Amino acid sequence: MPVAVDPTGQQMVQVPSRIDFLLRSAAAVAVTMPATAADMVMRVMITTVDPRLLNLLSSALVASDAGDHIAAHRWVQRAIDYRDQRRAGR
Repeated sequence: MPVAVDPTGQQMVQVPSRIDFLLRSAAAVAVTMPATAADMVMRVMITTVDPRLLNLLSSALVASDAGDHIAAHRWVQRAIDYRDQRRAGR
């Protein structure tokens, strides 16, 4: 999770957005509870308009539907990495 620094120099943890929360939760349960993870991914897809994020998440759903839950987890993790890089301004 990204960390911000306040004017006094102390670190503050940023509160995750709903999308970040759902993505991280989906990644955590992708292998053990794939239906729940797929539901979380669908909620993110309904919420976002980012075409790259939609592409990554649709690949996760395809992998999950095919029964490859490890690949679905990897696609969700790629989506999380993409969001983190985008937030960092890279």
